[in-house]
Amino acid sequence: DDEEYEDMEEMEYTGPDEDRVNTRFDTILKCSGNYQAINEKHGFRHKKTVAAREQLSNGLSDLRLA
Repeated sequence: DDEEYEDMEEMEYTGPDEDRVNTRFDTILKCSGNYQAINEKHGFRHKKTVAAREQLSNGLSDLRLA
């Protein structure tokens, strides 16, 4: 078990860049808050709400594709 743990410690992290991930999540949070506020103010079918929903959707798609 100790050897296995040591091998894992030696492995280089190859996951996504944490700064990019944090930036994407910040963008999604801002888009989500914006969408919720516009939806409450104008309703689900208003053009501003639709645009905000599309922006949120694009942010989520970018995260999934990364």
